[in-house]
Amino acid sequence: MRPDIEQAIERAKANGGHVVMQGGALKHLEKILASEEKVLLIAGANAMISKGAASLKAPELSDLLAMKAKGKTPGLFVVTNSRILFIQSLLLQKSVDQMVLSMITGVKSKTDSLNTTSVLRVESIAETIDVDLRPTFTTFALNTINELIANVHTQQTAARSTQMPASAPPKERLEKLKALRDEGLVTVEEYDAQRSRIISEL
Repeated sequence: MRPDIEQAIERAKANGGHVVMQGGALKHLEKILASEEKVLLIAGANAMISKGAASLKAPELSDLLAMKAKGKTPGLFVVTNSRILFIQSLLLQKSVDQMVLSMITGVKSKTDSLNTTSVLRVESIAETIDVDLRPTFTTFALNTINELIANVHTQQTAARSTQMPASAPPKERLEKLKALRDEGLVTVEEYDAQRSRIISEL
């Protein structure tokens, strides 16, 4: 098992996460992770992915203890340094739902009045994922995801503000652009578009 996954499991245990060793889902996770991608959070959870946003309400304690909730399916909730994943593994079938951090528009949570159950909602431009988690882990996950999103927005802003002026020599601008791409501060698409523009000026 990758060291970052082991560390994420330990963090989950230390912060009240429900860690279910879903062998098939964990193996699938290792296959789909990019080499530079790092797992930060992982937990067994019930989740529902939807195209719209319904009202947010905490699950019943009995549903959480039984790891079932109306309309939600069990799986592995994973947060990496670049995306959020929900992996379901049933027999030989595996499905993965994902949200890229830069596409997330909001994160919120709701806990029941007894502070025994909670739901974390992550909203993107296209869909919403509601994940049933224990309240202490929900708070930990909420803070971690919000911090990641803030970092992504800061990096995107920095990348845009550090673009070389058109008066710099093309070679220097290409080198600077490559450095920004290598540091992950610009996307491959942004890199390709800027590179093409600079080359067309030659």
